[in-house]
Amino acid sequence: MKHLILLRGINVSGHRIIKMADLRERLENAGFSGVKTYIQSGNVVLESALSKDALRDKISKSLEKWYGFEVGVFVVGKADLEKVVAQSPFDPIPEEGTKKQYVTFLSTKPDTSLVKAWNEIGLSPETAVFGPEVIYLKYSDSAANTKLDNKFIESKLKVSATTRNWNTTLLLASWLDVKP
Repeated sequence: MKHLILLRGINVSGHRIIKMADLRERLENAGFSGVKTYIQSGNVVLESALSKDALRDKISKSLEKWYGFEVGVFVVGKADLEKVVAQSPFDPIPEEGTKKQYVTFLSTKPDTSLVKAWNEIGLSPETAVFGPEVIYLKYSDSAANTKLDNKFIESKLKVSATTRNWNTTLLLASWLDVKP
């Protein structure tokens, strides 16, 4: 079964470096097949018969052993990614495309009271829409100039989070044979 693996917080500002070619090789040597990576931000597609939880645990422990630091690991199955793609509330704007659209994957569904408090914050001009263990984001300017980063989301919702732009999400979905 194919899975999308998203690594949180690697290769940022010269810290917590994991080269994707090295990661691919190590994952293949660990018995995973069909391993593909995309850009340096920690996007992996691989095949495994393990459950999502077992896969996350195995990869987390392996990464710490191989690289000497903990890495947040998110495992997204094909059915989950199909929902994420199908339920996007945003249509591309012709002159902008999807460059201001992002999706934040959450480690678990946040507590209802925290979501309610989130909705009372007032995030304008940014837009955030909750989906199936994700938040769809549309920035007014850019990812570099938003307060809706992973740290903000994690502090408000008390869950781990990792964010990908929409184009990357769609490319990775295509690797799992998910149709937009």
